[in-house]
Amino acid sequence: MDAFDFIERVNKTDSLDELISEFDKLLRNFGFVAFCVGNPIAPKLKLEERILVATWPEEWAKLWVERNYVAEDPVVYQMLQQPIPFRWRDVRKRATEAGAEVMDAARDFRFLDGLGIPVRSASRDIMGITMAGPEVDLSERDK
Repeated sequence: MDAFDFIERVNKTDSLDELISEFDKLLRNFGFVAFCVGNPIAPKLKLEERILVATWPEEWAKLWVERNYVAEDPVVYQMLQQPIPFRWRDVRKRATEAGAEVMDAARDFRFLDGLGIPVRSASRDIMGITMAGPEVDLSERDK
């Protein structure tokens, strides 16, 4: 499925669940196994108040909250700093020791690489879309 097929299929969806399913199918073509759409700006909000939709394993979300990974997650920080999509592997190279710990923990869930997409509104609000997988096959054009 390419982006145009995805758009056609999304135009025919009748529910949020169908939209999520179609997005998940599209991402799996590139090797992603999970994604999250949320607000990276408000780290003090509870996870359920920050996240619009996520297909992360429940254990990962629980660990992320218990260990307060939001405070050190380099993907979250990159969302706030860079207005263009970025690869997790590039962020990992520049991560602090605490940030590297977050990314190492993500590897236990088969999140070896990923893509982050910051989306900014006209009012400068930020929404983050991040996706992860064990073997991501993503060209610059696909990105």
